[in-house]
Amino acid sequence: MKYLLPILLTIGCVVLDHLFLAEMERSNHPKAVRLKGLASLCFVLTGLWFVILADGGGHHLLIGFGLVLGLIGDVLLAMRFEYPEKHDQYFFTGAISFALGHVLYIIALLGVNGKAWLPGIPFWIGLLVIAGVSALRCKADAGKMQIPGYGYIALVASMGAIACGLAVKQPGDATVLFAIGGVLFVISDTILSCHCFGTAKDPVYNRWVHYTYYAAQILIAWSLAF
Repeated sequence: MKYLLPILLTIGCVVLDHLFLAEMERSNHPKAVRLKGLASLCFVLTGLWFVILADGGGHHLLIGFGLVLGLIGDVLLAMRFEYPEKHDQYFFTGAISFALGHVLYIIALLGVNGKAWLPGIPFWIGLLVIAGVSALRCKADAGKMQIPGYGYIALVASMGAIACGLAVKQPGDATVLFAIGGVLFVISDTILSCHCFGTAKDPVYNRWVHYTYYAAQILIAWSLAF
């Protein structure tokens, strides 16, 4: 019973993500927003289910709140297509919500081991190099959001790197799942940058943004089970 509901929610997330992408490609944005919100609700409920069952410390709750902020960010980013006249406002506020979620993830990870950042430094450098080279190759230009975008990518890479550092120091199911999720987060946001602000305009890139993103959040949610 402990895993039945999360498994069903994970399957639901995958199905709803597929339906959301299909509606987005049809430019049916109001329906796409609802489907994206429901897909995100699935990974939030998965995480909160494990938070309720967990005997761990407050870091479980911080991760749960981080997942909720991810849901809010998802809906805001999707709404920029439904209300194109407010595209930048929705994109910016959605990014802020995600950034706050990453801060909570970092606090939670360092709460488990305050020195996890040290072995995470090589991962941070590597993730930044991957993101930077990709942005240069696809000629990403976010205009007035370029500088905040650099800061956001550095923050996401920090979260992924600290997660990898924690997996190195304390290898286990939970830390490895979170580390993979953290790396996928960086990959997702890198593809997003190239798709939204660079030359990677083919719809397949948007699909990979969401495939890697939902995989990241689901893995983070499942890390709370162990």
